[in-house]
Amino acid sequence: MRIIARAIEYIAACLRMPLAIARHLHLLTTIAHHARHRVLFLPSGRVLCSTVHGHMLFVDPEDLSLSPRLMMDGEWEPETTRPLLAIAEPGMNVVEIGANIGWYSVLLAKRIGRLGSLICFEPHLGNTALLRDNLEINGVLGHCTLRHEAVCDRNGTTVFQRLSRHRGSGTIIALENIDLSPLGDRPEAVTVDTIRLDDAIPAGTRVDLMKIDAEGAEAAIFDGMSRIIAENPDIRLIIEVSPTTLSKQGRGNWLQGLLDAGWSAAVANESGGLRPVLAAPNHATDVFLRRRPW
Repeated sequence: MRIIARAIEYIAACLRMPLAIARHLHLLTTIAHHARHRVLFLPSGRVLCSTVHGHMLFVDPEDLSLSPRLMMDGEWEPETTRPLLAIAEPGMNVVEIGANIGWYSVLLAKRIGRLGSLICFEPHLGNTALLRDNLEINGVLGHCTLRHEAVCDRNGTTVFQRLSRHRGSGTIIALENIDLSPLGDRPEAVTVDTIRLDDAIPAGTRVDLMKIDAEGAEAAIFDGMSRIIAENPDIRLIIEVSPTTLSKQGRGNWLQGLLDAGWSAAVANESGGLRPVLAAPNHATDVFLRRRPW
């Protein structure tokens, strides 16, 4: 069944099939996955589940954001996962900021292989523990480096806030002006180390691909990586952007500023590909960036 499912995904991508057919093939892939899907509740309190890509992941059963989808469907954010894996290539050097428990980390580490390298930054200690174990049980820990730090525009310490129930969400941005009552949730604060990416990664290091999911800290992260950007003209970035969160920091025009400076942007389309955009999206989404047209 695994071979059939992967063959369906490969054929759909290669033939660039119409949306209706691509959706049908994705449904068949999902059915094939559920025929073999496994979820194990462990004495440690963790849950071990299988994914549509044939990997294993430890998840937190008390999380209401990532865990339910991973346990029931074996996947997370397929609209971003598919184009990201199409961009990643064997031998690439990849940086992931906000790795959480490792959904993208495992996929990227498998894709780039042992000739590539993956550096994962995750500031929350509980997530870091799950991340490390997920990389290990999938056989990719050897070419991955884990950094228990929050990336931003300065070195030092800061307060990191993670929601107590929706544990896939955490940020170094103040949450005082965000209404959490619809979620029935509250932030839990811990002090974490911070670092500029230019200080974390040695000068001259080739960086081919970077994924940033930092819940509002994206502009600050970018401010702290100017050398890396200058040294890697072909770098590709995947950044989760929330215009509302950036606006509350006075950085609402940050993404449009990158586009005005020559970066090209694209967003995922419904068939698993990318659609170029000329203006910064006005809603929260993952934006793919590079310095030549998509």
